[in-house]
Amino acid sequence: MKNNKFKIFPWMIPCMMLFLFPLNCSSQGMVEYGLLLDGDIDGDGLSGQFELIIGTDVFDCDTDDDGLTDGEEFFFGLLDVETNQLNPLNPDTDNDGLNDGLEAGKAAGCQPVPGSNIAGTDPSWQADTDTSTTTDPHNPDTDGDGLCDGSSDYSNVCIAGEDVNANGRLDEGETDPLVENLPDVNNQNPIAVAGDDIFSSANEIQLMDASDSYDPDGDIVNYTWKRLPQNIVLCSSINPQCEIRTMGLAEEIIELSVTDNLRGIGTDIIKVTNPGVVGPQGEVGETGLQGVPGPTGPQGLQGEIGSQGEPGITPVELQTLQETVLQLEVLVNENREFLKQLPQLKKLIDSLTTQE
Repeated sequence: MKNNKFKIFPWMIPCMMLFLFPLNCSSQGMVEYGLLLDGDIDGDGLSGQFELIIGTDVFDCDTDDDGLTDGEEFFFGLLDVETNQLNPLNPDTDNDGLNDGLEAGKAAGCQPVPGSNIAGTDPSWQADTDTSTTTDPHNPDTDGDGLCDGSSDYSNVCIAGEDVNANGRLDEGETDPLVENLPDVNNQNPIAVAGDDIFSSANEIQLMDASDSYDPDGDIVNYTWKRLPQNIVLCSSINPQCEIRTMGLAEEIIELSVTDNLRGIGTDIIKVTNPGVVGPQGEVGETGLQGVPGPTGPQGLQGEIGSQGEPGITPVELQTLQETVLQLEVLVNENREFLKQLPQLKKLIDSLTTQE
């Protein structure tokens, strides 16, 4: 845990305006700290002046704790128009579940400076355990096979699934993020089990649990919960559980999609019903039986059609009724205020009558 925090002193303010005024930020204040702002204070390859401008920590060589120094991230791919720099303020620039340093093959981060307030990479950072292989920290799907390099989903690009434990090494049960993994035609799709339908009022937290889902011949590597028909993603990860907040509709449809390590997909749905919104629909009456013709006589009369049940109230009617109730409450309150004024009004009328 880093306890040091960068403080802004009055004599530092001109340094922050370097993009307007080319000043020499060497100052007596920094000299007292044994540092020069126009130098590289934390040894990350960027001057203190420049770090103030881009927002990185002047006293931390690895602001986002991803194993790469701020300077390494800024200059990483700087001359490559397609990749450009990494983000020194985001430990996972491509959002694939693997930190930038691990993808770049870093086995160790930068170190703090003993006896100073210069911080290094957080000790809890996950280093690359196999530096002989690297993935692209700019691209969430290095091999382009539709499976993200790490354990995170990237919308409309790839699904989570290759280096699931995010350690930089190809472990048993994982697929290689450097080799395109085509779907296996013999693969059996996983079985998605979303659970039982539930009843819930509006704005309640409900736990969706797909723990009973399974894959007959492999492993499930991603669970995605969506609200239909809008296809709004509520959760997407290797965690089978997902907390959702109910919308209060008469009925919500939540879809579970599970993906296995060979890109097989299984789906299931769960219904969330709000019993307070719409009453049950009336049942349609049974149609009467048609008369049976006699042996020689005319055909019997057709039975009467049963009456249709009363329909339940619709959401629009319910909303209109609620608005009407609110309007009535306002009128009642206004009338209460008027009735309170009646005695005073009567006194005023009496006094005016007496004066005449």
